[in-house]
Amino acid sequence: MTLKPTKVPLTAKDFDEERWGYCFGCGCFCGYLAYFKGSEFVDLYGHPADPNGVGSFCTKGITLIQGLSKNPLRILEPLKEVKEPPRDGSKVGIFLDRVTTDLVDMLSALEYSPHVYSDALALDFKASTLKPQEWRDQKVILALECEPVFSEVMFTRWLVDAFEKGSFIVSVSSRYATTSAKASKRLLLNPRKVVEFLIQLSDVVSGKVKKGDWEEINLLAEAFKTVPQSCILVGETILRSPWRDQVFGALASIRKVVRVNYSIVGDVSPVKTKGLKEFLEEINDLDFLILTGNPARFMDDQKAEILKSKESLYLGLFPDISANLCKGVLPVKAFWEREFWGYRSLQRVPQRSPAVCKPPKSAVSLKEIIPSKAEPQEVDLWEEKPFVEDLSFPEEPLEEGKLYILAENYLTDHLGHWHPWTHGMEREQKVYVNPETARKLGLEKKLEIRGTELPLEITPNVAPDTFYIPSSFEEFQPFDPGVRVGRLLSEPWLRVCTFS
Repeated sequence: MTLKPTKVPLTAKDFDEERWGYCFGCGCFCGYLAYFKGSEFVDLYGHPADPNGVGSFCTKGITLIQGLSKNPLRILEPLKEVKEPPRDGSKVGIFLDRVTTDLVDMLSALEYSPHVYSDALALDFKASTLKPQEWRDQKVILALECEPVFSEVMFTRWLVDAFEKGSFIVSVSSRYATTSAKASKRLLLNPRKVVEFLIQLSDVVSGKVKKGDWEEINLLAEAFKTVPQSCILVGETILRSPWRDQVFGALASIRKVVRVNYSIVGDVSPVKTKGLKEFLEEINDLDFLILTGNPARFMDDQKAEILKSKESLYLGLFPDISANLCKGVLPVKAFWEREFWGYRSLQRVPQRSPAVCKPPKSAVSLKEIIPSKAEPQEVDLWEEKPFVEDLSFPEEPLEEGKLYILAENYLTDHLGHWHPWTHGMEREQKVYVNPETARKLGLEKKLEIRGTELPLEITPNVAPDTFYIPSSFEEFQPFDPGVRVGRLLSEPWLRVCTFS
């Protein structure tokens, strides 16, 4: 869909020009209208004709587009000694983020090197049987560790619409947020029990057992068999755990018996790359690195030293820890400063957005660094993939454990902490813990994790036996620096780990 400027402006501010675009701060792909006075950004609104945002625009999008364009901390000129990527057959590793690299960059990278990495969930099956807007028409919804207000912000509205239309919603999660608040039934469980809930549900649906340990399982099993408009929403957080295959296997098992709809919610991609785990395992063998985003926040001290020793080039928005560890740094064009083909989401067709603002003079895109003939196509990137039930997954027992670390973003992502407005939503990196767990372990003010102390926040909004740590902080942030989660997690490519 191509949007157009509106005939009646949405802003009361003085402006010369109105431009439109799509936001790729998350996978909602909301349309927006930007107003300019000369080259000055004066206002920003959600586009009223856009079916994704329906005229709304979240604080993440506003901060990214309008706020970052004026942010004095942004990288505007090349920093350090800028390294040219080798062209002699060296092993070049390329790490892609979601805000500054698009489908063209992805295809260019895959042409250039076999060592392409991303932190997105690259799925071998269709990410969804529904458009997110169709969630509102589902009569029964299981939201499994799915709080889109943290990941795909504007998708939350379709769950709220379903709630207001009387849908029976069961939220099973380790954090209490919007979906939990709107649910008919809510269970606050540690991450392992969240997975156990889905496995037991699949056993009841398939007839392996008569009933589950939670009454909600029995209600859902019966509803899925009798109500066609039923859906399971699975958030990406629980898929970045040791039990990813168990989740997929349970979902596939349910779909083989009843055709309940499903959606995998979060940063998902139909294009296959290597993941963060492979990047951290293979970094020592790579001759040259090209990085976007901020992957160093997922590194421990040993991996950080390896990155620091490598010939490398960083394309970034801020002088974060990745920029500080790389030998060459260039300012990068953000999605609103170039033609951008967003593709990492539940949207079936890659969405093209025009350049809305002029980039900094020295800013580049990844394709300009590694030129190629790659061209995107307006095709359904998920069409040729099978459904989840068409694949097989290994049957493995759940890993035993008593305490769990959940390291994930909250209301802001790592870019938000470089802007004073959104950083103010979450000023200090803390460990959030349930009162019951704090009493059991005798915790009061601080918790030590792998030799690092963090302040403690005791709250009933986190499940028992769970330590939640915002993953957006790192040592080089200008306001309230924190600790990169790579130093805290035994397996930093995951978002859920056993605490020891």
